[in-house]
Amino acid sequence: MKFNYKKMLGLNGGITGLDIGSSAVKVVQLTKQDGCYWATYAAVEKIENSSDHGSVIDAIKKCIEPCEEKLAACSVSGPEIVVRDFRFPLLPQDEIESAIRFEAAQVSPFDIEQAEFDYKLMPQTNEHISGFLVAAKKSKIERKLDIASEAGVECVLMGVDGLEILNCFTEVEGVRENEAIAILNIGYNFTNLIISDCDSTPFIRDINYAGKIIIDKIAKITGISSETLKIVIEENRINESKKEFNEYLSSACDELIESILESIRFFTINRKMSQIRTIYICGGFSKVSGIGEILNNRLPAQTLVWNPFEKINLPQEKEYQDVIHKYGSSLAPAAGLAMRQFYIVES
Repeated sequence: MKFNYKKMLGLNGGITGLDIGSSAVKVVQLTKQDGCYWATYAAVEKIENSSDHGSVIDAIKKCIEPCEEKLAACSVSGPEIVVRDFRFPLLPQDEIESAIRFEAAQVSPFDIEQAEFDYKLMPQTNEHISGFLVAAKKSKIERKLDIASEAGVECVLMGVDGLEILNCFTEVEGVRENEAIAILNIGYNFTNLIISDCDSTPFIRDINYAGKIIIDKIAKITGISSETLKIVIEENRINESKKEFNEYLSSACDELIESILESIRFFTINRKMSQIRTIYICGGFSKVSGIGEILNNRLPAQTLVWNPFEKINLPQEKEYQDVIHKYGSSLAPAAGLAMRQFYIVES
């Protein structure tokens, strides 16, 4: 993926983490001093109609308008993205990339010639080469670039949601020695599952089951329209029959939980790892009343809601503080993207 990284260097305002989701646009700007992160700006705008191109552009414009620098890091996720680990016998340096590209072609459900491709190598041993690769359909990336451009934003870096969330977690929480952790980012259309330990490559899976399907299932049971139920849930107006609602919520999460359990089993068997000790949940749906308790009871590890801004210093402006207090647990991808400028400057 070719982007103008030079523009990221020497900027007074840095770059903006721009998370263009399916139901909302989220923006975060950060600075870093003495190893500590400070949030200088945060904004969230709901997308009135995600199928309407103009609604998405309007939401981006509203978020980005106060920013002096219109340079951003964006990310993609979903079935058009592949993140896989690889392991090869030792190869000559000039053969490594072609071997990884061949591997990408084998594991990608789409034509690798129609995809952007990148990889990261882990520290090499005397026996093998290992790392992970990322392949994303060019059309997916181009759509994201075009919509940012139409909103007056230049995207100088394109990431992957799952990796940006993991980067954010590692930066604010540190590396957990001898411990595997999982992060669930439950959005509106997708759930990003990230499993990581300090010694191996991350496991990333985008699950096509998230807030929208859960709401639709509950709406079908209750006879309430999905649109009305979405508003009731977002505004936390579930007062009466809360126990009954939690039963509906738990039932609607069955397929999501089964997908998570399947992925955890695959990870622990494939990596020969012990059980995951802690699962951190974030994303817009993590704020729904009852979801944390349901996942904690049904998943094989302690499950905690994670808000990265508990360890990021807040802006001075009350308006931006209010945004973070309300949406902090759903801002991890945007924060992870905003942190990317510091990796490049420091490397």
